[in-house]
Amino acid sequence: MDSLAVEVRETRKVVGTLEFRFLDVAFDQVEISLTSNEKIDLPGLESEAFETALDYCFQELNIHRVVSRCGADETELRTILNGLGMRQEAEFLKHVRVRDEWLSTVWFALLEEEYFREATEKK
Repeated sequence: MDSLAVEVRETRKVVGTLEFRFLDVAFDQVEISLTSNEKIDLPGLESEAFETALDYCFQELNIHRVVSRCGADETELRTILNGLGMRQEAEFLKHVRVRDEWLSTVWFALLEEEYFREATEKK
């Protein structure tokens, strides 16, 4: 797994990490996730970080498929991932246990051809 720091441009303060976990031996598929400081309230930070990660994956690394996941109750993050063109591929109901509570997880994905098709449509 590789990580990049997420910083606020104006202050150069690190407020999170963007993690990349390759899913196959050919390095064609990657899972991205963002961990941020809960005390930081910067509107648009998550969206900008994920958008930058997608650009990097498809434009620089020539990745075939990018996936990301979040808790089913994380409606803001689900909205962000959808807004970036990622589509929901799965929802696993009550499959992970955290502190005596069963939680659900939602998986999103975006293929290289979908990324470039959407980029072309935006122009």
